[in-house]
Amino acid sequence: MPSELSWIDYDSEQRDRVRRILSMVNERETRDELGLGGIRDSIADQLFPGTSTIQTRLRYFFFIPWMYRDLELQQIPSRRMAKVAREYEMQLMDALMANDEKDGVFGREAGHALKRLASSVYWAGLGSWGLRRFTGSQEDYFASVDGLHRRRRHERRRDDGEREHDPTTETWHPDLPPPPNGFPDEATLSLAPAEAELVQESIAARHRDSLLALLAENAFEPIPDVEQIWLHPSLADFTPAHRLLITQGRLFSHVMHGAALLYNLLLTRKAGKDSLAEIHAASLSQWSDELDPAEIRSWQLDGLWRCTVDNGHSITRRTIGFVEGWLDRVVATGTALDGDEPAARLIEKRELALKGGRARFVNRRALDQYSGRAGLGRLGYRWSGTRALLLDLHDGLRDGLHDGLRSDS
Repeated sequence: MPSELSWIDYDSEQRDRVRRILSMVNERETRDELGLGGIRDSIADQLFPGTSTIQTRLRYFFFIPWMYRDLELQQIPSRRMAKVAREYEMQLMDALMANDEKDGVFGREAGHALKRLASSVYWAGLGSWGLRRFTGSQEDYFASVDGLHRRRRHERRRDDGEREHDPTTETWHPDLPPPPNGFPDEATLSLAPAEAELVQESIAARHRDSLLALLAENAFEPIPDVEQIWLHPSLADFTPAHRLLITQGRLFSHVMHGAALLYNLLLTRKAGKDSLAEIHAASLSQWSDELDPAEIRSWQLDGLWRCTVDNGHSITRRTIGFVEGWLDRVVATGTALDGDEPAARLIEKRELALKGGRARFVNRRALDQYSGRAGLGRLGYRWSGTRALLLDLHDGLRDGLHDGLRSDS
């Protein structure tokens, strides 16, 4: 029998959050075998709010409003909105592919069989950045458009000039630039200067204290090609709060990667996958060599908890205890964890606490289905995807600067 996941449907915000979690299950960085996602996402949301690991290109922050605003103008009824919106997204995908915009086209591999649309992936970010003014889930939005059409018709009939504007008729940012001519058939992924400027302004208005706002403000400068945010050449120029969060994130990523490696090593040995076990053992040894023992011994987890707990994500007492227990073993063994029984028991108990009878350590069927690699992506806190968005922003701002220079000459 296939496994099922259910939740109590309290409100649209909780529904969106669960869908975002489910959508990330197959992402390399976000596979969360040891239940560390709350800490990871707390750091990522503070550094790069409104982003996700499965966003591809920045212009989707405009494609989605343009499509939905067009459907609103067509007065598509609620009962047809989801179907027509999906067809619109498929039309956009086809147009982008036909226009040779293959790098970053959402759904290019799945094509029309795509299950999760770009609109659902960008929906939370659109609200976070203030580009979406409708508050609620996509399902709420689809269900509300009949009422939206009625309210807008009522507004148009009132021409006495005294009635205030009804804010519930405003679904998208009022300064949203119009779509380019020929949209969506002539669409490209290149950001126009006016769009780039609105992104800058919106992030600054909604998330002024975030690192994303700082990087967006300076996006005229080239975006460095570094794999992790703590390798950014301007790290010393970030605010003290940003540097503290990045330091805690770096240490957490490095230290807990060892737990993922040991988890896979123990499972491959249990499953009799000897060649993979040798690879994981070598990776665990390399991880040990890369850690700075003095830095790890001096790491105070109180700093991590101050940065992450009560910042919008659930970080349970059990999760805190697991991280603290793992760090204790790393310090106690000098990172020589292969063969350390307390560390192995800690990993096994953690998976059992998270998955119960579905845990690979106790469920033979789950173990047989295990590929030999699970949750091995190092935590990067969405920097890779954020960097791609910043590259688009940089190009849009640069084009605007060049246009201004040409007009002045």
